[in-house]
Amino acid sequence: MNDHREPGKIILINGASSAGKSTLARSLQLQLPEPFLHWSFDHLRESNALPMARIRNGELDWARMRPTVFDGFHRSLPAFAQAGTNLIVDHIIEQEQWLADLVELLAPFDVFFVGVHCPLPELERRERHRVTGAPERLARTFTPCIA
Repeated sequence: MNDHREPGKIILINGASSAGKSTLARSLQLQLPEPFLHWSFDHLRESNALPMARIRNGELDWARMRPTVFDGFHRSLPAFAQAGTNLIVDHIIEQEQWLADLVELLAPFDVFFVGVHCPLPELERRERHRVTGAPERLARTFTPCIA
């Protein structure tokens, strides 16, 4: 392992579902002079890294799995940065404890926190037009999102 490389930088984009986090992340990737990996929980879900079929059919209890899965997602961020990977993290920080954990985990790194805000009627309109959108996701994330 090369422990002498420069740590990666992190841009952490936080906002409700459909607020425009992924669009902003993709735009930043195209415009920033350095390479940045776009990393989000949605990527894990969409890549089948999570056993979604077993979660959806009730065989696995998502409520029970969720805390450890998100803790692992959060802990992966400093691992990428320590390896020298620049990250654009697209996330919904739903709990104040998640924010506290992220601040502690990412304290050794250069982190730029970005809050993406969008009025509820626009979020609802965007959610209706998303191919992968789930209407219950918006209701769950709009209010508790920690800004």
